[in-house]
Amino acid sequence: MNLADKFHLLHVAERTPDGGAARLFVRVPFEARDSFKAVFPGVYEWHKTERLWSLPLSQRERLGEWIALAYPIREPSAIATATHLTERETKQTREEIEEQRAKLGDIETMREELRAQIATLEETRKILQEDRDKLEIASIELAHEARQEEEERAAIEAALAHLIELPKLRAAAAQLTLLEADKSKQARDRWMVVQLEFVKAKITLEDAGLALEAVDFLAAAKQGARAMPPGAWHRLTRR
Repeated sequence: MNLADKFHLLHVAERTPDGGAARLFVRVPFEARDSFKAVFPGVYEWHKTERLWSLPLSQRERLGEWIALAYPIREPSAIATATHLTERETKQTREEIEEQRAKLGDIETMREELRAQIATLEETRKILQEDRDKLEIASIELAHEARQEEEERAAIEAALAHLIELPKLRAAAAQLTLLEADKSKQARDRWMVVQLEFVKAKITLEDAGLALEAVDFLAAAKQGARAMPPGAWHRLTRR
C-alpha cells in the first residue's frame, strides 16, 4: 500500500447526513475492507455514492487505535489525525464524567434535603402521637369521672328518696323558670303554689337535720332554677 492510500485512509471527516445524527466518514482501501468490518461489526455503514464508510461518533477512539495498529506509519499528518481523534474522544468522555458528577452532586443535595424533611416529619408525627395518647387518656379519665359523678348523684337521690321526691321537685323548678317570664297575676299566683312545694321539702329536710341547697334557694328566691348555683341539686349539708 503506498503512502497516498494511507493518507486517504487516515483522512477522517465528521459531518451530519440529511435527517440523521453526526457520523465519522472514512475512506477505507479495498484491501483493508475486511479488517475494518471485523473491528467495527454492526456499527459501520457503506455509502455507495461517495464510496465512503461511516461510523458513529462514539467510535473515534477505537478508529484511531485501529488505524495505528493496521498502518503504523510516521507521517506527521497521520499521527496528528489519530491523535486528534483520541483527544476529542477523551475530552468528550471527561465532559460526560463532569456532567455526571454534577448531576450526582445535585442528587446528593436533594437527598440531604429530603432526609432533613423526613426527620422533621418524624418528629412532628411523634409529637402528634404523644398528644393523641394524652387526649385518649384524658377522654378515658373524663368518662370515668362522669360515671363517678352520676353514681354519686344517684346515691344522693336514693338516700333522700324517703324524705323528698327530687324528680318531682325538678319538674316544679322547670315550672318556676317558665312562670318567671310571665308577669300576669295568674302567673304570680301559680308561682306561689309551685314554690310551696319547695317550702314543704325544706321543712321536711330540716326535721331530718339536713339542708339541700337547691331546695333552700327555690323556697326563698324570686327567680327560677336558672339562677341557682351549679350543683345545687346535690349539695347536701347538715343543719
